[in-house]
Amino acid sequence: YDPSLKYEPVTFSTDGLRSTLMRGAPRYNTRGLSTYHLEVWCEKSTMNELLAPAIERYGAIYQPLVGESSVERAYEAIERIVRAKKPARIFYISDHDPTGAGMPVSVARKLEFEARIHNLDIRLQPIALTQEQVIQYKLPGIPTKASDSRAAKFIDKFGDRATELDALEALHPGVLRRIVVEALAPYVDESKVHKVEAINTQLRTLFRAAVEQLPLDDIADTLSTMAH
Repeated sequence: YDPSLKYEPVTFSTDGLRSTLMRGAPRYNTRGLSTYHLEVWCEKSTMNELLAPAIERYGAIYQPLVGESSVERAYEAIERIVRAKKPARIFYISDHDPTGAGMPVSVARKLEFEARIHNLDIRLQPIALTQEQVIQYKLPGIPTKASDSRAAKFIDKFGDRATELDALEALHPGVLRRIVVEALAPYVDESKVHKVEAINTQLRTLFRAAVEQLPLDDIADTLSTMAH
């Protein structure tokens, strides 16, 4: 402690106090309105900003990855599904290359054993990037890596061209998000979500009215005085 140091006094403004109180406004969660437990897994965390808001909108779990999923991630998913007590639908997003094509299969195998033990209804579906999407959106490709142990099987099925997710977003912004929304939408009753959001709007309006009835100027002055 150095008594010669000067510190700025702490002050509380009315607007700041109002803003802080409004952050505590009560609201109902729109999660749980689906009769299914929904998850979206993506092999690239670079897609977080693009996909997370849309996935959250449907009350689904977003699982970003860096490369292939670990066994621990699969076990965590099993735990979530057991707690949810609902059938689960997992949608997988990966590059269209030998490694990416094998990822959904690998995760499915990791989930399969535990699903049988717990008698769980789990279905995993790859939704991007598919060969059909590569053709439809005329996405560029690069030669597959010969060092990849899965390259021969991939080339035999799809040809010697690999395409990354980033190409789809770069050339067709918003398409990947739309693909995710189209996968999730059938499992959520949008009318219920809208009703809950309408109630949340009403609650926030009532809460704001209650906050405005408080002597905010006096409270802010008192807090500032106490801080000094």
